[in-house]
Amino acid sequence: MRGNSADIRLYRFNCYFCIRIRDISETKNGKGFINCHFMKSMKRLTLSAAMLLCILAAVSCNDGIRFEEYGFSGSIALQEGRTDSLSIDIRMEYPEANTAAPAKDRISGTISATAFGEEYRGIGPQEAVDTYVADYISTYRTENLELAESLAGEGSMALSWGKCLTGVFSEEMNVITAGTEGVRLINYTITDYSYTGGAHGMNTETCLVFNTKTGKQVLLEDIFATDGMAALPALLMKHVPEAFGNPSDADYLLVTEIPVTENFSMSDSGITFIYNPYEIAAYAAGTIRITIPWEELQDICR
Repeated sequence: MRGNSADIRLYRFNCYFCIRIRDISETKNGKGFINCHFMKSMKRLTLSAAMLLCILAAVSCNDGIRFEEYGFSGSIALQEGRTDSLSIDIRMEYPEANTAAPAKDRISGTISATAFGEEYRGIGPQEAVDTYVADYISTYRTENLELAESLAGEGSMALSWGKCLTGVFSEEMNVITAGTEGVRLINYTITDYSYTGGAHGMNTETCLVFNTKTGKQVLLEDIFATDGMAALPALLMKHVPEAFGNPSDADYLLVTEIPVTENFSMSDSGITFIYNPYEIAAYAAGTIRITIPWEELQDICR
């Protein structure tokens, strides 16, 4: 690790992800999960009656996605003798080192590129974390040292920054398509909070969907043809009221038509499209999640 103080703690944990086994006709109460660190519910999903069908499946711990967590946590002083500091906490899950390639490399590369920047793709997980942290510290000091010197030792909240970045795998789905033995997909969510001075910080959420066998990211073009994509804005607008806890909060919207975004996750409920502050609504609205049910999507899927 470059340029870090002694109070910075590096860690690497071996973790395992497995799918909770759930019988289709009755719910089990936590049975059969010995030695599983994380249990996630398998979901039922209908994409298209003709093309796609997601089914519940009994999957053992050994069949689930195994992952390792890489991270960094510390407080870095802007300058010796000052109380201004950068607090940074990063915890990112990556496929376990012995995961079959090229799936591991593709998933890891996409995670690093999305969370840290395209220039971090292609290097190992811990190296990506370390390099990103070193670059972030450098940016923090470059942008604030000159101002700090002009304040002659006086503290200022404007010179203290905060960064919290997490990435986690979530629910896994087994998708069966006509003429195939099935494709397993898994969601991955990156949550990024940054404070660089001002009235408030900025929180964003980015979701990725991966094919666990190939490691390729699933995009909307893999699900919808051109005509299907054209139908999405109207469906998104239809479900806007449900995205707000209070219907009157829809007044925060800054657009008259909801643009289609590649920031989405998949579940038994449907496809959930995620919009971060200022993308379609005022900051006060927070992160907006609009879910379109599968029954409304099945006719426009590929």
